[in-house]
Amino acid sequence: MNVDPLNLCHMKKIINYILAFSTACGILTACDDFMEIHQKWIEGGEIVYATKIDSVAVYGGKERVKLGLWTYNATSVEQLVITWNFGTDSLVMPVSFNAGKDSMEVVIDNLPEKAYTFNVNTIDMYGNTSLVEVGTGSSYGADFEGGMNPRKVRSIVMGEDGGEITWATADEKVIATQVKFTDADDNAVELTVLPEERITICENIKSGTGFICRSLLLPEPAAIDTFYTEWSEPVVFPANLDRTGWQIVSCTSEMAGYEASNMLDDDVNSIWHTNYQTGDPFPHVIVIDMLRQVQVNSISLTRRIGFPALQGTFRYEISSDNEEYETLGEAVFGDPDVLEFVLATPESGRYIRLTALDNKTGTTDTSVSLATFEVIGTYLSK
Repeated sequence: MNVDPLNLCHMKKIINYILAFSTACGILTACDDFMEIHQKWIEGGEIVYATKIDSVAVYGGKERVKLGLWTYNATSVEQLVITWNFGTDSLVMPVSFNAGKDSMEVVIDNLPEKAYTFNVNTIDMYGNTSLVEVGTGSSYGADFEGGMNPRKVRSIVMGEDGGEITWATADEKVIATQVKFTDADDNAVELTVLPEERITICENIKSGTGFICRSLLLPEPAAIDTFYTEWSEPVVFPANLDRTGWQIVSCTSEMAGYEASNMLDDDVNSIWHTNYQTGDPFPHVIVIDMLRQVQVNSISLTRRIGFPALQGTFRYEISSDNEEYETLGEAVFGDPDVLEFVLATPESGRYIRLTALDNKTGTTDTSVSLATFEVIGTYLSK
């Protein structure tokens, strides 16, 4: 079949025109669909937002929080809107920001103890509302207070400079501990102890008294409120106890005029001496009644001055009822006139049983003599 070249060219042009027209119709139809989808978003003109808060930080406190807010070029903003509890609670307040970087703080009170999410946005002078910036944080109250741990006292001793407190390691939330005591001039003294301090000296503390303490805690590092533990019960420093009224319950050997009760006065020339006339054998046992429960830290014996051979080894025992005794240990007199027996751990009791086991005469003489008996400790009962 013969085809005219001119007719063939004409047909191709017609086909191309038809394809181009169909494509154009498809594009126009697609554009109509696109505009229909977005029509609802552009009705009434474009949406303009107020300058938003750049960032929000929330700092916890005692049933309240503080919001730290930061902005940039928010000079047109006139109102701040904060909502929480899923929008059921809100705070609206007038504000004014400077050009460039600016910030402000807002405290929200009366917040029960729990975690919160705060939604913050702004409204400008044209009535436009900003996008929301979110901050989270917690308020604190009775639950936190109930779990607070005050810094613990590891040990207390009386030193040359006063009462010495050794502290245990502080809880990470403790920022300080307060100590109160009365000095020898009856002045009230208060000290602040930081967590890194391990030893506190209560200088010139009044004899026979102690101290009270409490700790200061922050529930979080940047909290706006400090929480305080209750003041402790008085902690009394060990002291040389007043022996007025103390009694000798029993003594296995003593001379008339040199009774064991002489050890309980303050006169070193008034002594106890075993009965050298009868030559009572070792051991020589004395039971002392301190009349009250005592926490004993150490016991001091002073020898009869000028007679160093009449003292040797002593055993110490303690009891609350004068029936069952616990052995504290033994100590031997050396060159000093005073023998200090220091307990590794303080022990409590009312009665001390002191037993002389030997002397240093180097002979068959069984005599023993002491000038004073003293206890360093604290009374536990009245």
